[in-house]
Formats: sequence, structure tokens, C-alpha cells
Amino acid sequence: ESPGRRHSAREAVNLIRVMTRLHRSREAEKRNWWQPTVDALYLDVIAGLAHLDTAQSMHLLRAIAQGRVSRVCPSKELKKEVIPLLMTEVLREIRSLPPSTVAFALRCCVKLQYWDSDFLAGASKVFLDRMEEYPSRALASCLWALTKAGLDSKEVAEKAVLCARDRVMEMTPQDATTITWTIARARFRADALKYLTPMLSRALREERLNARDKAMLLWTIAEHSSDGLLEDPPL
Repeated sequence: ESPGRRHSAREAVNLIRVMTRLHRSREAEKRNWWQPTVDALYLDVIAGLAHLDTAQSMHLLRAIAQGRVSRVCPSKELKKEVIPLLMTEVLREIRSLPPSTVAFALRCCVKLQYWDSDFLAGASKVFLDRMEEYPSRALASCLWALTKAGLDSKEVAEKAVLCARDRVMEMTPQDATTITWTIARARFRADALKYLTPMLSRALREERLNARDKAMLLWTIAEHSSDGLLEDPPL
């Protein structure tokens, strides 16, 4: 990297992506030029932000969200500046993004502790309007992220119950666990909670659940054991 050399925003994104692939080289980060170069590239991104597309913004958000894993994260103060700019670019196109991208953007909100009300409102509105199109993995990811963000929307949860009920057999146990946990937090009436029984049954038959999934299942069962959720024989 030549001192003082400026790059276009697109060139900067490409260089950041290359540097991200070098994350296994711990020696690289120890060199005194590494972090200043990373920061300079993000400054180039900010200067040419209008020339980036949503995919490039998502590449940068992924690199920042990976933090110390990718070792291509801007310094603390610069990160506070660049994250809102990238999220604003994503929000501008969010209605046209595929479900997996919307889900990833929401997971980034949680990972980066980005609780902007406009972004969360826009993303949750798109999710609510197009939920029927979302595969079970994207459905689970969006519900989890919105719950973590504190948006316990009864409207979203009620629609999610119906969408999830029709997809039980295509879910992985992990997705079933996540969806069950997030929907259960909405405190449904007892008859609606019974819709969750097939998902709980699906998850409990899996022997390879990790500790996080088991904890989420235990919380759901303990929280709703008096609501008629455990009446089915399989549980």
C-alpha cells in the first residue's frame, strides 16, 4: 500500500475482501501498516459511498461483523461512522433484497449492536409483508434477530406461527428451536401456543442439539408449561 494513495469505493471494497481472505495469517495483523491500511480503505469507502451497490455494502458489513476473526474491521471510532452509512444503503434497497440477505442484515444488527429504529422498522415491515416467501432458515433468522432487537411484535409473531406451522417438516431442528423460542416470547393465548407443539416435537427428537438450542427449548417449555403447550403425548 503506497502512503497517501486513494482508491475508488469499489476498489476499496475489493481490497477489503482480499484482506478478509487473509484472516488466517495472524502475522499480517501484527505489521504496523495493517490497521492504518484497513482504516484508509474504509475512508475511501465513505468518500465514494454513492457508487456502491447493496451487495458491496453487505460484503463490508460481513467483514465488520466478523470483527477479530476477519481482522479487517475499522478502528472503533471509524466503525461508529461507517456502520450507519452502510445500513442506510441496505435499507434503501431492502424491499428488493432476497430473504437470505434481509435475514443477514438483521443478524448484523444484533452482532453490531445497531438498534436504529428506522432500519429495524423498515426491515420488520418488509419481513411482515413477504414472510410467506421466506424459507424456514430465513424465517428463523429474522424472527431471532427482531426478538433480540426488542421488537416483540404480536402481528409479526401471529403471522409467523401460521407460516412456521406449514413448514415444520422442512425445518432443521435448530430452525425449529429458534422459531419456537421467538414465537413463545410473544405470550400467545393457549390455543395459539398449541401450534408450536409440532415444532417442539421436531426439535426434541434431534440428539445433536447444542447447548444454546437446549437452553432455548428448556426456557420455552418452562415458560409455557401451564398454557397447554405440553398436552400432546410426543412431548
